[in-house]
Amino acid sequence: MKKLFFSVCMLCAALSMNAQMQTSTPSNTSLLVEANGSPHKAKPRANVDGTPYYNDDYCSATLYGADGKPYAAIPARLNLQENLVIFKRGDAELTPSFMVKKIEFGQCDGKKSNAVFESGFPAIGVQNEGSFYQVLDDGKTKFLKYIQIVETATQNNGLNPSAATLTLQRNETFYVYSPAKGMVKVGKSADDLLNALADRRDQVASYISSNKFKLKKEDEMVKVINFYNTL
Repeated sequence: MKKLFFSVCMLCAALSMNAQMQTSTPSNTSLLVEANGSPHKAKPRANVDGTPYYNDDYCSATLYGADGKPYAAIPARLNLQENLVIFKRGDAELTPSFMVKKIEFGQCDGKKSNAVFESGFPAIGVQNEGSFYQVLDDGKTKFLKYIQIVETATQNNGLNPSAATLTLQRNETFYVYSPAKGMVKVGKSADDLLNALADRRDQVASYISSNKFKLKKEDEMVKVINFYNTL
């Protein structure tokens, strides 16, 4: 009788522990259950040179909704041309049924990726509050990059001259953002950055000069913003 009672107790304990593990273990299935998504079918396009995606491959990503809730380890990619997040469930391509506020790409094509995209910034130019920007520096003043996909059609003079080749090119525009100043467009020049960071102009100018930055490279601009955010 004691053995039977002990066996029953052990079984109950095991079932209870299993239930707790299923409840507490984080999983990406929450996205598939809570936000099942809508089927996505990419339009087939022939004779296309270039890609509308930030990465063609599906990358492991963490998606954040407007409420800040994260959905981790989701195979996802970002269509820059359509400003659209797409994720995979098995072989099916889906779009989330909720608004994605932020995307953090982790592993991409077997390599670590630190790319972060975020929306919710003030409208400027052709962009609205739903437009995604790559966040290059996430300090008190953010440094953002907007990637616009531009289409150019070129006629072919071969056997089928009517078939045009569609070229997709990336145009990059940089912005400095803070709640106080809003969105400020900056080019790859010292004058643009100094005007955008005018409250610390002398210190930033000294930093640029001492490092001999030409500011024609993105990484140099990132370093300047990072320095500014330490002041």
